[in-house]
Amino acid sequence: MRSFRQNSGLAVFSVVLAFGVWIVVSDAENPETTRVVPVDIPVEAVNVESDVAVDSVIPATIQVRVRVEEDVLETLTTADFEATVDLQGLNVGEFPLDVEVRSLTGRGGLRIEEVLPAGADVTVVQLALKSVPVEIDLVGDPPTGFTMLAPEPEARNAIVEGPQSRVSQVTKVTAPLNVESKTESINQAVRLEPRDARGTLITGVSVVPAVINVAVEITQEVFSAAVVVRPNIEGTPAEGYWVTGARVDPVTVTVTGSESFTRLISTISTEVIDITDAEGDIVRSVALEVPAGADEVLGGAGVTVAIVIRPLTGTATIQVPVTVENLGSDLSVVGSLPSIEVTLEGPQPDLAGLESGDVRATIDLDGKEVGQSDVDIEVSAPVGLTILNSSPDSVTVTLAQG
Repeated sequence: MRSFRQNSGLAVFSVVLAFGVWIVVSDAENPETTRVVPVDIPVEAVNVESDVAVDSVIPATIQVRVRVEEDVLETLTTADFEATVDLQGLNVGEFPLDVEVRSLTGRGGLRIEEVLPAGADVTVVQLALKSVPVEIDLVGDPPTGFTMLAPEPEARNAIVEGPQSRVSQVTKVTAPLNVESKTESINQAVRLEPRDARGTLITGVSVVPAVINVAVEITQEVFSAAVVVRPNIEGTPAEGYWVTGARVDPVTVTVTGSESFTRLISTISTEVIDITDAEGDIVRSVALEVPAGADEVLGGAGVTVAIVIRPLTGTATIQVPVTVENLGSDLSVVGSLPSIEVTLEGPQPDLAGLESGDVRATIDLDGKEVGQSDVDIEVSAPVGLTILNSSPDSVTVTLAQG
């Protein structure tokens, strides 16, 4: 039992010693300092009687000397303090009052050591009241096509109260309301600000009510729709050609008009583009035919149309005589050579324009001697035409001397 009591006492001593060492180390790593916080703290009057107003508090701001950890000192702001003078039970007059300061944070072990200065002179005057009009300052505009009615504040007037010297300067209370790019009606709470005839903010007075709701009706009068541009093509290309497609730039345009009009319209036509006897692509900048009921075509009234025209593909079968190449000077062909049948594929205009000699069928007799020989027939056609078939593809030739 004695050993247990001795060990318990030793344990308690160890804990106390460790805590003391921790305090010493913490103080060494982040020591406290006593300095004046370099910020001005506004002095606020509290417990003001209902029939009086504060005309002035001199000085209006104070500073404090504090004790706090060094790394916290530089982070302190006016938001960390509250400075007040208590007007409980005081009426009209001038009063020297103590300034009470309390810290609003416990960071760094903050403690207030001294208030600089410790007091303030407060002038209390009779409360003055005044009714002034409410004005709403609209900021921005709704988008094109939307209209806006005048703002409707829930109160047309507000009461300004405070010292007579300041209340007398106030001619209106105002509040800004942003309507930039708004497309729907607004019902929003705004804070009223007392201002003089030149729009300067008057301080030291109160506004009752301080916050009101404001309604602004926004309606859409001009409606728009994105519509597809349809090229208006008339006429037919030259014989043997056809239209394979058309491209429009831009593909769509925006048309404005009434709600019923924009709900129904889906396309818009270009002016007529004549392709009569065309044998190639046509690219034109053309105007749009603005339909009845449209107010405006946004982004311009013209587009670029590219019409793609290609020749039709067909086939043709023709008879082509066989001709000889590289016949020896001392040889001759016995009898006549036949014609062969050649089937071609290609653009119809090219097929229709073929002339004698455009397609050739030849046999090469280089190195051939007297007697009969089977020789392959070589067929050639103009560029752009494809040889689908030729028959026969060879011929028997008899050569004789002389």
